[in-house]
Amino acid sequence: LGNDVGAAIGSKAKQLPALRHLDLVKTGIQTTGAKQVSAAALPSMKKIDLRSNRIDAKLVADDPRITA
Repeated sequence: LGNDVGAAIGSKAKQLPALRHLDLVKTGIQTTGAKQVSAAALPSMKKIDLRSNRIDAKLVADDPRITA
């Protein structure tokens, strides 16, 4: 999936108001895409699982919803 998934989720956020858990383990997403997911207007989001991807540790530390 790569970083493109971040833009895709961000652009569809209004259609995903009840999304609570997003599992993106081993998808090839990197910090750029993860930032887009983190910034998306997803009001119910509780957990974003980004394990086994190359994600900047600062982003993980700054967003308590992210597991990486």
